[in-house]
Amino acid sequence: MTQIGSDGGFLEKPVEISDRLLLGPAFRADIIIDFSEYEGQSLLLHNNAPSPFSGVAGEDPDDVQPLPEIMLFDVQEKGCKRDKSCIPKRLARVPEINPDNAVEERELPLVEGVDEYDRLKLLLGTRESPNGLNWDAPITEDPKVGTTEIWDLINTTVDTHPIHLHLVQFQVLGRRPFNVDQYNADRESGSVGPISDYCTGELEPPAANNRGWKDTIDADPGYVTQVIAHFGKFKGLFKDFTGEYPWHCHILEHEDHEMMRPYEVLPREDGDNLFPNPLVAKKSGRTLFKIGPPQDLDGDCLYEDVNGDDEFDIEDAIALGQVAWAYENSYLELSDEQVAALDANGDGELTTQDAIALGRMALFG
Repeated sequence: MTQIGSDGGFLEKPVEISDRLLLGPAFRADIIIDFSEYEGQSLLLHNNAPSPFSGVAGEDPDDVQPLPEIMLFDVQEKGCKRDKSCIPKRLARVPEINPDNAVEERELPLVEGVDEYDRLKLLLGTRESPNGLNWDAPITEDPKVGTTEIWDLINTTVDTHPIHLHLVQFQVLGRRPFNVDQYNADRESGSVGPISDYCTGELEPPAANNRGWKDTIDADPGYVTQVIAHFGKFKGLFKDFTGEYPWHCHILEHEDHEMMRPYEVLPREDGDNLFPNPLVAKKSGRTLFKIGPPQDLDGDCLYEDVNGDDEFDIEDAIALGQVAWAYENSYLELSDEQVAALDANGDGELTTQDAIALGRMALFG
């Protein structure tokens, strides 16, 4: 098997699956299967993952039985046309979300308890509420549209939880082991500190097939699973949306009782745009050009959709060229922060060379 896609589309490169493909509830995978050596045979796709996965089951052996039989493949005898296709070495460009651009890092513990009837009750919490919050508690996660955040999923339980964020596609930064017993003791006593105080190892990078766009990730017990998300348009992908959305464990019994929380994407404030609206360059009182209204400034400081047509294309590159030319010739005043935002080639200056670099980005994606 070769995996070519994940939750949010193509991986950058195909990934050979040598052992098994681990999929939690709500995970998606696009795979290519080579049947060339199995002429005339029947093959069974089966599941050997017990429930609960990576956890402790009850005393009844039925509690840990996987659902074994998924799909049957009958491979035909020879006689069909030979398949001459091949898998490309590169599949897509997955732009990396830079952790340095994160404006917030949230510590979000996954905790286990019981309700008033002694039924198992799973909850999601925060650094300030480490013992968990019910669904109807006030919203605690409130990113602003167009910003980048890192979420630390701190699994204090004995099970793996497939955590799903609605609205956004995120990227997995990795996992760090931590001292669960000490964290839980401090959590229950009300003296829990920052998660970095409990980590017992370095950040482990994600598996190759978890390096694309994801919206669900397996948070393993004893680990802090770190994901990064940009809440809005990013490198020509996605859209800006505000409003309330859920994030939750995708195990049905868990999300229903009550491992699900709302989060809200807030609109940007009027003062958040780095550039005036509209952007005007003047010479001797004569308007050289006017561009606007400006749109988003993404996490990598690329000024997108300058001409306001909801696309980043060659027209925006022309507009940015005008900005760079006007600034280079002292017809437009920009702050140091604005110059850095438009410095596409990273040389610390804003010149027409940046317009060329931005034009390439617009032309080739």
